[in-house]
Amino acid sequence: METDASDDSVDQVVRDLQRLRGEAGGTSYAEIVRRVAALREASGVPDRLARPARTTVYDAFRQDRTRLDADLVADIAQALGGDGDHFRQRCLHVRLASEVIATTPPVRPDRAADPSPATAPDAPARPAPAPRPADDETVGRETAYRALVLLGCLALNLLGYATVEAFGLTIFLDMAGTGIAAIALGPWHGVLVAIATHLVGTGLHGLTTVPFVVVNIAGALVWGYGVRRFGQGRSLPRFFGLTVLVGLVCTSLATPLLLLLFGGDTGHSAGFVNGLTALGEPHWLAVLHANLMMSLADKLLSGFLILTVVSVLSCRTPVPGGHLFAVLGRLDRGARDPGLRGWAPARGGDA
Repeated sequence: METDASDDSVDQVVRDLQRLRGEAGGTSYAEIVRRVAALREASGVPDRLARPARTTVYDAFRQDRTRLDADLVADIAQALGGDGDHFRQRCLHVRLASEVIATTPPVRPDRAADPSPATAPDAPARPAPAPRPADDETVGRETAYRALVLLGCLALNLLGYATVEAFGLTIFLDMAGTGIAAIALGPWHGVLVAIATHLVGTGLHGLTTVPFVVVNIAGALVWGYGVRRFGQGRSLPRFFGLTVLVGLVCTSLATPLLLLLFGGDTGHSAGFVNGLTALGEPHWLAVLHANLMMSLADKLLSGFLILTVVSVLSCRTPVPGGHLFAVLGRLDRGARDPGLRGWAPARGGDA
């Protein structure tokens, strides 16, 4: 979207910003606010300062303005998949041009030589339109997208259930979808997937799976809040450190359930438990160690799958605190279309 700098104006910048929003599918102002906040958080801006007001974002798309916030316009353009630096330079150029015009004294013609009639009073300024709520179509698309992701996550968990059952694997494979929903959409979306997984999973494992819903819920909350609130998705070491923490938390909850409700019968890892008890370990410790080994292997495998899927999803919806996903998603988009410019910031993650 190239524009001759000499002909540029605030209204022209706003029109191009509106066109960019239209090309992005008419993204709602609330969604733009969320994307801008995610961009700023990924760049290191504190959470309390990263989120612009919704009316402020709406005003950036309003015509008949005298000036624009160059940084905000750049962030909005980048969140919509445009060139943020280009829009920032245009805003600064337009601002500089307006300041030059404002400081230049007007040339006053000689009244005697040009007896012009008295000028009419200026027409009253038009009131600024009130911010409009997001249109129903945009909200409907966003709701449909979230529902589709949630159903896909549920299906992935159930596929893991079926795979373990069919091949007699010694891992679980029932939390990858939970982690994807928790990180991509929010922790409580992950909780919803966890509960649905165990309710539907009773068809495969019976009621024995129901008590372990608390384990799946804990994984959703640790993954979701770990990335979105505490920034553990900024680099690969942080993310896999968080994934190991998920494994430890799940084991700390699952082991007491196994001992209290099932007498330590682990099902998946009975061979491990028998081997450890034969070496002289107490039964409860053998159950703990066996579950921990299985849980860490399971969560690390799930972590790779989560990393892949959320990186793709982040191209559409940025993840707060998930700079790693943004970078990987941008690389994936670039590999598929080298001419495509993603919204993700070109900034390295910290370990």
